[in-house]
Amino acid sequence: MKQELEEALVRDFPNLYRDYGGDMAKTCMAWGFDCGDGWESLIRDLSEKITKVDPDCVAAQVKEKFGGLRFYTNGNTEESYKAICEAETLSEKTCEICGKPGSIRVGGWLRCLCEECHTHSKCEHKNVYIEDSPDPILRLPRELEICKDCGKIVRNLFSEGNDCD
Repeated sequence: MKQELEEALVRDFPNLYRDYGGDMAKTCMAWGFDCGDGWESLIRDLSEKITKVDPDCVAAQVKEKFGGLRFYTNGNTEESYKAICEAETLSEKTCEICGKPGSIRVGGWLRCLCEECHTHSKCEHKNVYIEDSPDPILRLPRELEICKDCGKIVRNLFSEGNDCD
């Protein structure tokens, strides 16, 4: 998810996402929201529901897995558990990239995509740019070659010629 969307969720729901950016030895929220921008409104709606019914709930991990949203917490009330289940089910019908209606697509990786994003995901990556991005695990600088058309990382330029791989 784009940094600005993540930061808006954290700003609007500070208690729920209080572990965001924390120590990776203590929380998976150290890696932020590990899913596409298309699920932001779904996560925002879920966040509103959870904070109303379970204000002490803390998100432990938010990610995509097997084409659907996975939203793990430190414990749930029955109401928050139900809201999480509903959001996870809805994510399997919502394009992870753009938020339009979609379906689970197979292609090496299971993803929920609409027809347009699925077609676009077959991009040949001819329109790329270089972005400086710190490695989320090692906290090392790296340069990524990213496709402007589909948003995929084409090459990790830091890894090329690096004996550490």
